[in-house]
Amino acid sequence: MDVRFDHIVVAVSNLAGAVHNVKQHWGFEARGGGRHDGAGTQNAIVPLGHSYLELVTVIDETEARGHGFGLLVLEALEQGRALGGWAVAVTESPSVEGQRLTRNGVDVMLFGLDEAKSEPGRPFFLYRAPGQGTPGALEAGEPHWHASTLRVGGAALPIGLETAPRGDTRVELVEGTPRGTIHELELTRQDGLHLLLNEECLRTL
Repeated sequence: MDVRFDHIVVAVSNLAGAVHNVKQHWGFEARGGGRHDGAGTQNAIVPLGHSYLELVTVIDETEARGHGFGLLVLEALEQGRALGGWAVAVTESPSVEGQRLTRNGVDVMLFGLDEAKSEPGRPFFLYRAPGQGTPGALEAGEPHWHASTLRVGGAALPIGLETAPRGDTRVELVEGTPRGTIHELELTRQDGLHLLLNEECLRTL
């Protein structure tokens, strides 16, 4: 089964403010997104080509507590973490129980949310039915950043991954940092410029 880095969840307390701030700080255009049905969350997408940043907030705490994805975002906010989690996309739906996440134009199945919630450096898994577009797709001629490296804490691959995800994004281990944490995401622009997104800078959103 093909496993690829899909996106990183950035938990924010104020979605409109975060959309404004990523534009002001880094020139990122957040777009699309919307309210997730029954999950108590709302998002906006920063496209990175083959992946994306998902800016997401909780808009209904009761709904969020009853849905795995909503609870992942809610607990990140309660714990003061901006790096709420990361997802890998799989080409086949795993033969285990998952949770459906829908909003206008999106219908995916998520797996491993409980494990990712307790250990954010461990990814959750996402299955898109054939024919669904990737939210990170860029228009021709747009400034092109891509997620070049995700760094997670520990000295071994996160539980749940037998091998590092394929694709444009490399997963690196940062020894000496706590296992189960997301250390930083490195973005690279088409002209070679690098940008590190970590807790320190993302909390300003």
